[in-house]
Amino acid sequence: MNKAERCHAAMDYRRQGLNCSQCLLAAFRDRVYYKTENCFKFYQFIDAADEADFNNAISNFRSKALYDTGVTAAYGDKLITLVTCAYHVEDGRFVVVARKK
Repeated sequence: MNKAERCHAAMDYRRQGLNCSQCLLAAFRDRVYYKTENCFKFYQFIDAADEADFNNAISNFRSKALYDTGVTAAYGDKLITLVTCAYHVEDGRFVVVARKK
C-alpha cells in the first residue's frame, strides 16, 4: 500500500453524538445489475445468513477493490457500506466498504 492509500485506510465520523471509526476494507466501482443477471450484487448483501455468506461477500468486495487496503473482516464483524452514483458505466456505483475497528 502506498502513502496515499494508507492515508485513506480509515474513516472517522460522528453518529448520534458518538465518535465512530472504521477501517477501509474495499473501495470499488460496480453497477446495478438486471434481475436476470446471476452475479454477486453488493446492494443485496445486508445481513449475512451464515459464515459462508459473509465470507462470500468479503471475497467479492476484495476481488473488486481498486487496491489492497490490508484490512480483512471475520464473521461477526460489523460492516458499513457507502454507495454513490458513478458514471464509468450506465447505472454505475462507487462503493466503499469498511469494518468497525
